[in-house]
Amino acid sequence: PLNKADGLTKWMASIDAPKEDVIVIIDPDNWLTNSLDAEVAKVKKGKGVAQRAWYAGSSALNELWKKVCKANCDKKADATAVPYFIHKDDLAVVAPLWRMYTLMLKERTETDEAFKRRYASLQIDWGAEMLGWNYACAHAGVEMEVLPSVQVRDVDAPLPQSREASVKMIHMGRAWFPKDYKPAERWRHTEGKAWQYRGVQVWCKCNITADEIYPWPIPPGTDYQSRITLEYLYKSQEKYGKIPTSPLRPRNYHEPLA
Repeated sequence: PLNKADGLTKWMASIDAPKEDVIVIIDPDNWLTNSLDAEVAKVKKGKGVAQRAWYAGSSALNELWKKVCKANCDKKADATAVPYFIHKDDLAVVAPLWRMYTLMLKERTETDEAFKRRYASLQIDWGAEMLGWNYACAHAGVEMEVLPSVQVRDVDAPLPQSREASVKMIHMGRAWFPKDYKPAERWRHTEGKAWQYRGVQVWCKCNITADEIYPWPIPPGTDYQSRITLEYLYKSQEKYGKIPTSPLRPRNYHEPLA
């Protein structure tokens, strides 16, 4: 979970540190669908903007903050997730704190089973870097305006057409075809049964064939998140060709890089 925090810490301290006032931090599986100009315009030094995290409203977030905080302990931690919009001067302060809190949480989680169970509702095992960001911002005194729909996740409810123009990116992960679309059976996954209500799961980044099989064409009635995911995958392959095979690339979503 240290790729963003560690990389940004080193970038901000390097000769190549950014000159732009506003930095937008997203994940590789955040795929842009609309302009971010309106959100960027909101950012000022000391005040950023971010997507509301899935654990917003959980009392566990600030209970844990009180246990691990090193400064500004009376400040409430904002439940935010990518995309993060932040002033470069604030990021220079937040990035090393982000790394520190992420490491702190990971080390405690890996050595204290009771601690891990207590905060399982925050999915602290894989979500330590999200929590680390929240705590780093609180520590640094950077306030984050929490927005409800900058990003929509693949596992969120299907997005109504009326909201498509307001969403700026998707978090891609899975794709479904409508249940009554018979050709979907050729791509049906046995994994992902928890989301059967969405339709027939035909693609998942967790599958070992994710870089090889792109279901196409997309039938009418396919939800927005699935449509964007499969359209971007297919059209990128049309433009750039198939992804080259590499012995260095993990063949399983949960396999570490090293």
